[in-house]
Amino acid sequence: MASVTFVSSFPVNVALGAVIAPLYYAQQFNEQATLEAYQTPPLDIGTRNEARLKKMGIEGLPVRTFFRNNYFTPTLQTALVLALESMGNIAGRDQMIVFAARAASETEARYVNNSVMLLAQYSRTVAPLARVRGADNVIAGETPDGKLVVAAPLDYLPWILPVDDFARRTDLKGTERWLLVSGKVTPRAQQELSALGWRVSDKLAAAR
Repeated sequence: MASVTFVSSFPVNVALGAVIAPLYYAQQFNEQATLEAYQTPPLDIGTRNEARLKKMGIEGLPVRTFFRNNYFTPTLQTALVLALESMGNIAGRDQMIVFAARAASETEARYVNNSVMLLAQYSRTVAPLARVRGADNVIAGETPDGKLVVAAPLDYLPWILPVDDFARRTDLKGTERWLLVSGKVTPRAQQELSALGWRVSDKLAAAR
């Protein structure tokens, strides 16, 4: 299980196995990003992504700070921008750029990308999201009818103290609360999360 720890201004208190490789459901974003990275000089990639973000209403200091984060390689940078673009005109996409800019390692950069891609997949295939936002150490989406959807791009989710702490957070509210897990959730974790009012959808890394 890959260890992921978050430090500095990236406020995460969960250390779990993170999905580092691109997820299956993110194949389209990663393939296009890789193609652009091979065919386009890095400076031109930045210019292209800056124009894409500007069309989303995201510009200025948050974008410049994001572009200065070297953990977002041209490929990772493009994949994130494409995933945000695919969500359509929803609120909070600017927050994702601010959230991403605080990544302090490549692992954290991929954690951000995979979180956004999980929510983009949910928005396209399950229910459209009206908003996305950073919530301390996680990225969450909200549907127009008030459902809260939290992305967890993790290989394996056991029932341990940080997960218990997460499940009891009072700032994560909604008419329903969903946790999207790319990997496997243990039966104990499923049981405890359900008892605390969470609905869990797991094994999403295989979704196509």
